[in-house]
Amino acid sequence: GDLHPASRRGQAFGHLNFTGITGAIVGSAMATILAASVFWGIDGWRVALMVWVLFLVLVILGLWLIALPGLDWIDRGKDAGLEEVSHKPWSEQASQALRDAYERAVFVLSIPTLQILIIPQAIGGVPWMAMTGWVTFYLEALGFSNTASAILILTTGAGFACGSFLG
Repeated sequence: GDLHPASRRGQAFGHLNFTGITGAIVGSAMATILAASVFWGIDGWRVALMVWVLFLVLVILGLWLIALPGLDWIDRGKDAGLEEVSHKPWSEQASQALRDAYERAVFVLSIPTLQILIIPQAIGGVPWMAMTGWVTFYLEALGFSNTASAILILTTGAGFACGSFLG
């Protein structure tokens, strides 16, 4: 069972991508600004890491309290399969899961339309990931301050997020 009807699935993925991009730009901008500071004798990059961990704990708690109860109806349909698998040794379970994943990947990649959509995204995503991951260091090496680098990252990320949300 899917959580979204087929007619709204594209919009749901757009919102999911928007959320991920927004989190990435806010997190990277915040970490860039905090990195140059010292708070209560603690280096800024350590404070940024602690804030990130706190945020992750809050997200996990929120999912546990809000999202998990709503997924019970999906899990009930899987109980029989889990009962069957639970009696097998872990190595057999792992190898079966890998075989199933491989078969699904081969099936998905055998569809020409999905080949056209997935392969260029996977190949084209590598340089963008490298650029967005190292652009802060590059800008700072060029002489930009942490704040200016963060503003440039925020501006670029806001464009990505708006394109994902509206497109």
